[in-house]
Amino acid sequence: MHLLSTFQPGLISAPRTVTVTSVSNHPVTFKSITHAEEFTAANSCPATLNPIPSCVIEVVFTPPDVGTWIGTLSAADSAPDSPQIAALSGVGLDK
Repeated sequence: MHLLSTFQPGLISAPRTVTVTSVSNHPVTFKSITHAEEFTAANSCPATLNPIPSCVIEVVFTPPDVGTWIGTLSAADSAPDSPQIAALSGVGLDK
């Protein structure tokens, strides 16, 4: 996922969503959901995600200054391939 913003520093982008789906036959327990500091995230993920259901993480970009900002959204859980990572990027434009 990439957030591309045409916002000036200090303004906030529209939320973008990341859907996390459990494809395991076993419940997955989240240990943490973290993100780069130029981005904020709110989620509907329960502590334990049962098989097949999904949850949504909404990410917004707030450029602290002019320039390109990159980071990651990381969901650490009890799955063997943890953490799951989504790439984040945004551009803060000059006035």
